[in-house]
Amino acid sequence: MNQTTISHMAAAILWVGLLATTGANSSPPFTHTGECEVDNNGKLNGYCFTVCPPYHTCCSGPSTECPAGRRAKKVDYVPCDLIDQRVDPKKVCQFSGS
Repeated sequence: MNQTTISHMAAAILWVGLLATTGANSSPPFTHTGECEVDNNGKLNGYCFTVCPPYHTCCSGPSTECPAGRRAKKVDYVPCDLIDQRVDPKKVCQFSGS
């Protein structure tokens, strides 16, 4: 093999190695902090609600800090797209997401 072929093979092997480790070195999911969602009956529904970056969209995720069926301490409304989301501002929570 000539020097150019060996250089190309070495670069290809390096590139494949970098691609293979990209998944292993990826960053962990974000932890979002928000308020527990409230259903129509004034009870927590098991989800945590917040506005997520980078586009400030409404998002929610399951959270053990919002036990479904437990009565909300206070019900407030947060604007979310075309609707208002019911939340309990006294019940701060977290959930993992991307």
